[in-house]
Amino acid sequence: MKQELDIKPEYKALDRQLVAQLPKVILRHDIEADAREVSAQLAALAAENVVYVELRCEVATEQQRQEIANAIQEAQTQHGIEARIVGTTAGEEVVGVGVDKRAAAQVAEAHTAYLPVSFRCDDPADFPLAIAHGADRISGALTLYEDFSVNLEGISAGPASAYLRDREVPLEMSLSADLDAGLIDDIGDHPLPLLQQLGFTCTLNPQGHNITDEMMLLVEGFDYGLEELFELTVNAIEGAFAPIELRRSLLNDVIAPAYQQFADMTEPGVATDFLDDEEDEAADSGLRITGLE
Repeated sequence: MKQELDIKPEYKALDRQLVAQLPKVILRHDIEADAREVSAQLAALAAENVVYVELRCEVATEQQRQEIANAIQEAQTQHGIEARIVGTTAGEEVVGVGVDKRAAAQVAEAHTAYLPVSFRCDDPADFPLAIAHGADRISGALTLYEDFSVNLEGISAGPASAYLRDREVPLEMSLSADLDAGLIDDIGDHPLPLLQQLGFTCTLNPQGHNITDEMMLLVEGFDYGLEELFELTVNAIEGAFAPIELRRSLLNDVIAPAYQQFADMTEPGVATDFLDDEEDEAADSGLRITGLE
């Protein structure tokens, strides 16, 4: 069962300066497969306190792949940011594959290479297809609400959406990028807050926008606090296509301490030792070792 962080009263109202200093995780950052562009983008993301990012790009040649890998390694050395490549096909240095309904063959290729898959869902019919293909993450999910039904008792998830919710399949969602693309008329229409409230595993991916600005849209437009931002960040690092050791290290050593400083750890029921022992039961149960379970 998840526990909520009990945030100190003085941190209930968030400003941009505080949000800017929070560690951030991005699961989808589309970028040209150019080493110089990768270097520049990673430096900019590190300045936003992004600690982990997955670069979505189409790498055409082995030389190109190696140049990008070198740029990633250099950025890690210089800026401390962890980055991985999610490609359109399996290959060296690729940690996952992003596909849509037109590329089902690539799913089989990815699975043969033991690579996880992010499946883009633009239409309601795409979700059952993504489930059938064993998608590890869902990109998009704007139309997932069309699988819901509403009655006097509230909102109920349909078969596909309930499957994704109950198995905690991460949803890669964007705000301003969806507005720019004309997929929503206003930020206030975006379903991310509703999906998060209903128990879906949502993540925030700015898609070319400043991630601090995107978080502030949630703070100012949907009354998000540190608790909700923490949940988005934990969801992202848990759903990352990275080894469990790296995910656990970033969660324990970077993300959790940054939020812990704002929590009232004297309140009953609030965990105070979730960073002390990585081998405890919580650490072994899906990385939720931050007092949220």
